[in-house]
Amino acid sequence: MDNYIKVYDDVIDEVSCKTLIEKFENSHESFQTVHQEDGDESISFEQITLVEHEEWKSVQDGMLEVFQDYIILCIIRLIVI
Repeated sequence: MDNYIKVYDDVIDEVSCKTLIEKFENSHESFQTVHQEDGDESISFEQITLVEHEEWKSVQDGMLEVFQDYIILCIIRLIVI
């Protein structure tokens, strides 16, 4: 199964990452709170569904481009293995 799980460091450069975090932290009006409980376990976090907010379109497009590059890389590695 280790052929399917990989960690890719530095996919997003440090400046872009900090800019993205800052944009997220300044977008409270767009937050959706997720809270789920399962017995004694619970999880709670805030998220932004990018496709629902036009001001996040450039982020969505940029991430899609990066993800597509890594999907292609994964497919190539699977074919070679």
